[in-house]
Amino acid sequence: VKMHRMLTQCPATKVVDHVNGDRLDNRRRNLRICSPKENSRNKGMGRNNQSGFPGVSKTSNGKWRVRIMVNRKEIALGRYAAMEEAIQVRREAEEKYFGDMSSAKSRSGQ
Repeated sequence: VKMHRMLTQCPATKVVDHVNGDRLDNRRRNLRICSPKENSRNKGMGRNNQSGFPGVSKTSNGKWRVRIMVNRKEIALGRYAAMEEAIQVRREAEEKYFGDMSSAKSRSGQ
């Protein structure tokens, strides 16, 4: 049994998410029980991500495209001239659709 599962007494149908993304940080406040679907939102970014933020990418015309996946459907959130504005739109969408289960990177303000 893994330590984080023991600490949370996680049921077999659920998984334990490390809120800050550090799988070695097993402090209780850094652990939350969630579904595998919710935990899959922690997927890393691609190597070619220019914004440093998931769901925000630069288009060929220099604008920043914002999108988010919700229930296996992509939602286009628009195109923006400023990367900072695009990232803010993405953060707001994560909060709207995922609430407490939004990605750690989004909540940290990076």
